[in-house]
Amino acid sequence: MEFFGIDIGDGESAVAYALGLHQYPDMIEIDGSQNIMTVLSIAQDGTRRIGKAAIQAARNQQEMHVRFKSGYLNDSSTGRWIEQFARILRERIIATGRMQDSNEAYIYIGCPSGWDKKARESYQALMEAAGFCNVSIISESRAALIYAREAGELRLTMDQLQQPLLIIDAGSSTVDFTFVSDSRIQDWGEVNLGGGIIDALLLDYNIARMDNRHQLLALFEKEPRHRAMCELFARGVKESYFNALSIDEPLLYPIESSFRIYTNPPIMLTVECDNEIMEEILSKPVPSLRGQSFISTYKDALEKQRTQMEKTPQVILMTGGASHMPFMRDHVRKAFPNAMVTMGIAPEFAIARGLCMALRMEVRRKEFIRDVEAFIQSDAVETIVFNNLDSLFTELSPLLVDEICGELVPDIFCRWRDGRIETLQEMREMIETASKELLENQSTLEKITPIVAKWTQTLRPQLEEYTSPICDANGIDRASLRLPSLINLETGLPFEASKIVNFDAVKVMIDIVAFAVMGTIAGGGELAFIASGPVGWVIGAVVGLIAAFIGTHYAEKAVMNANLPLLTRRVFKLNSVMKKLNDHRQAMIESFMTGFNNQIDERADSIMNMTEVIAKAIQNQLCDEMEQAVFIMS
Repeated sequence: MEFFGIDIGDGESAVAYALGLHQYPDMIEIDGSQNIMTVLSIAQDGTRRIGKAAIQAARNQQEMHVRFKSGYLNDSSTGRWIEQFARILRERIIATGRMQDSNEAYIYIGCPSGWDKKARESYQALMEAAGFCNVSIISESRAALIYAREAGELRLTMDQLQQPLLIIDAGSSTVDFTFVSDSRIQDWGEVNLGGGIIDALLLDYNIARMDNRHQLLALFEKEPRHRAMCELFARGVKESYFNALSIDEPLLYPIESSFRIYTNPPIMLTVECDNEIMEEILSKPVPSLRGQSFISTYKDALEKQRTQMEKTPQVILMTGGASHMPFMRDHVRKAFPNAMVTMGIAPEFAIARGLCMALRMEVRRKEFIRDVEAFIQSDAVETIVFNNLDSLFTELSPLLVDEICGELVPDIFCRWRDGRIETLQEMREMIETASKELLENQSTLEKITPIVAKWTQTLRPQLEEYTSPICDANGIDRASLRLPSLINLETGLPFEASKIVNFDAVKVMIDIVAFAVMGTIAGGGELAFIASGPVGWVIGAVVGLIAAFIGTHYAEKAVMNANLPLLTRRVFKLNSVMKKLNDHRQAMIESFMTGFNNQIDERADSIMNMTEVIAKAIQNQLCDEMEQAVFIMS
């Protein structure tokens, strides 16, 4: 499986390549250079060349096209130059021995962040027309984000990458922004701003100083290919100027070079650049920038970006060839004085490498999702839940018994003793009803939630027997797909489903499990668990005290339905009832557990429904964890 990241820039292009999922992307050389000039030449016989080959054959070419990508949004005719450039680029890649099997070659091609969906779709159609298969288009600045995470040369720690991060991709035609904070990614682009504008401005500045400038301008009008060649020449002088500036500041000598244009008679073009010239052209109004200068447009773009972001970036990564220009970095530092501004060793290759990395991650992401979904859709989670229900109710039973006996019995017993409840049968029915209400109220749910949360953690080792191999197979940390160990229980438990989404995803899972458990206990099997457990013991204890006092062995039914005299009732003290219940507390707990385990053994509908709800909650939590892992992968 081959992966290609192709960065077709307005001025320069690059192709990164990786074989398999784990190789670090290498740069492919075309005509002996990893940095491919985005130039297309057409000879009189129709032969088309790109890059260095196009420049070397310039004198004999009928047409020469440069900076055609920047005009793509406004001039549909440039699409054919993009397609032809891409077609030849593909041929040159194949000539290196790569991309031999189109079914095994996967390709990401970058585009400016400012391009909308329609522009991206039409651009992809161009790439497919050029012969690329399995090709997708993604933002160049998004690729830079992937590069920032994966490339060790940036020396960014995971803590730094998890802070608000701004990527600025400064290319020949655009300056793009990608802001990442709290797992959210936002893309913006200043589509008309790029380093190629400076090439044209520098050329125009030097032409204006020529005595024979009218002759040269007439030649450009007649044969536009000469203008393209002169812009390339001006670009070389510009790059030499900024390279010298980074070594020797202030610049001691102007950067100057001459270029012969072979016409009749020949024209000699001299392009000069120093600090004063660069400052002047950067401050000159530019029609394509809505009458603003390059500097003012760039500063406005930074300010717009700063005001759009909800948080201030702590780390700023600059990529793209134009980021080599020191003033680009200087203005970023002024706009974001508290941020760490960093740049890779070869920012001109960051996009291509990032595209290649992003593509590999997308393949891994799809395989990871496929494996996780297969596990979730299996019956493994339900089996694990069902097999551990007994341990859950072993933990819950003491709490439930104490809640029923401690919260309900005192009040209801006193009401019977005072004559407000006529019979023990009515008291039984009232305890059963009140027990169900008790188990459905928020206070009880808050008490059982820590037990449920603790119980879900006991499932982790069994779940990880399935999830760990999935993580290992896809090369991600095993911790990326497991139930979180820390549960926040301080924000309350909502009842309305519409409110649940406002809570932490982990807590929602625990809530759902708790609701399912208590709903089953309170409503399953006609209150079988309650009636056969704590409530039965409560009524039995009261009946036993009455029988002992009145000295008769009424049938239980007679006692249950007797409206005993008020004086007789008041003989019975609450403390005596509570002491008798406390003496039988363990027996009540065991009775409750026995009733529930019988339901498990019989696979009662209420138990199976509860198992399904709990399993679904855990599956949804695993899906959330999967999405977080996918975000990290992508």
